[in-house]
Amino acid sequence: MKKLLLLLPFLMLGCDTNDEGIQNDSNQLDSLELTVVSVNPQAQKLTTIDINVETEEVVTSNLTDQIGLPSTAFRAIARNNELSWYETENGNFNVWQKNTVSNATKLIEAPCEIIDENLQTVANTESEIIYFTRFFGTSNFPSESRLRIYSEGQECKYLAFEGRSIIGIHTYASTVLIEALNIFDSEDIKVIKINTTTGQIEGDIAVNTGARITADQDTLHVFNLDNTYSTYSLTSFQLINTVNFTLVSQSTPGFFYSSFKDGTMLLDVPYAQPSLIGQGPAIVDLATSEFISPYSVLFSIQGNLREQEGYEGASIGAYDADLEKGIIVAGFANFGDEESHGIVVTNFDGTILKIIDLNELVSELVIQQ
Repeated sequence: MKKLLLLLPFLMLGCDTNDEGIQNDSNQLDSLELTVVSVNPQAQKLTTIDINVETEEVVTSNLTDQIGLPSTAFRAIARNNELSWYETENGNFNVWQKNTVSNATKLIEAPCEIIDENLQTVANTESEIIYFTRFFGTSNFPSESRLRIYSEGQECKYLAFEGRSIIGIHTYASTVLIEALNIFDSEDIKVIKINTTTGQIEGDIAVNTGARITADQDTLHVFNLDNTYSTYSLTSFQLINTVNFTLVSQSTPGFFYSSFKDGTMLLDVPYAQPSLIGQGPAIVDLATSEFISPYSVLFSIQGNLREQEGYEGASIGAYDADLEKGIIVAGFANFGDEESHGIVVTNFDGTILKIIDLNELVSELVIQQ
């Protein structure tokens, strides 16, 4: 789980958790493959490390040498097997990609030409690159947002949103959702669904200011500032249901990535600060808004590394989680006489299932889908 946060009450930190529904079996590591991204600014290189957790096979690729990927490039917004990075150059931008399943890599130079526009954000599906820009009129006012969809071998698809500012983007399958704000009315916010294959708008849903938003297949989940939780159909674009849901709205409004299973949701939650660990994964029951996994599980994992496994200077960093398998994978650095690195695989109560030592810093972790 990554990117935008859905924040829940800090008071829950001390609550008991219900462990029902947390998977814990011997098959959790079967077919588990992941990719580690390691950024080394001093060496000016970006490396990926593909790991088969069950067999502990490790394959390292220096993408800076292979396809010229700069260590300073930004990661595109996505939650799929196509890792993408971008960097602007002379008003346009280049995109570098690696598929975590096929290991195919490529450089896409200036995928769609942009003129007199400011690049805002880049995202991707597994087959398209999506990005939006802002066009500034003669009064230097962002009169419209523009969205382009690039697919290899095809002309770029182009959409303009006059009088609206795109303030968020969320991709899945062959769909992109955008959150678009009326620049003349801050209460007028819509989530607009766009088919990336056709480039056509399929419909929109009005949402409240400050809402936290995620999607699950054909359902839009909206967590409102008034402690209500609404679901909408992304086929009919009609309201399905609204219920009360305890939520402390202190994070940045907009989209966040999540996953769902049997009435539960996996999300990132904030940890009390100051702390070297800013957030971690947790499972919440959507019917009760109660956690069914330990809230501060990354602290438990860090403690287990130090006390049970002999990594006395272990510090947890990047992580990812898989609700279906019931696992968390976290990168760690071990600070001692010599600094070392690795990944640790656990279940949601922090029980360690596997440790794999690595030679590179873990900057990002992606469990293959």
